[in-house]
Amino acid sequence: RETAVGDDSVVIRLTDGRVVARVKETYRLLGHEMDASAGNVITRDALVHRASLACRLLSRIGGLCLRTYVRLRDAVVVGLALYYAGPTPFDWAAAEKIDVEGRKALARMGFSAARAPRVQIYAQPREGGLGQSHAFAHLGAATVGHIDKALRAKPQEMHGIAYGSEIAREAHA
Repeated sequence: RETAVGDDSVVIRLTDGRVVARVKETYRLLGHEMDASAGNVITRDALVHRASLACRLLSRIGGLCLRTYVRLRDAVVVGLALYYAGPTPFDWAAAEKIDVEGRKALARMGFSAARAPRVQIYAQPREGGLGQSHAFAHLGAATVGHIDKALRAKPQEMHGIAYGSEIAREAHA
């Protein structure tokens, strides 16, 4: 089922004159569903769900020390961020949903109180904290890396054209 996205009176053409086809409601990109709506809600929800689930599952591994939990959690969040958050920027609210599950996991494992102050969670161990990284740092770094890659693209590479067009559109809005 095709649903036009945006204004049908606008025809988008590539630099060589080819017309860009309208996107259906969803399409597959590297094996996962992307939606054509602004904000890419399906992708955001998938990342938040998978990262939150990983935090919950990691906290249930018996005998896991804090250092190992933090490394595994960061590895999962970074991996998901590189896969999903490059082409889809994430906001603070989405990252906070992941971190709420991370904080609950720490409490479940006995490393912090159920409602521990944030400074205890994110401060470095030498400062008396647990050394957690906020998910927003990983998600933001993935997006910045994706944009950097696009800005360094050769003129004929499509992701470079797409980001250049988006930057121009935002700059002249």
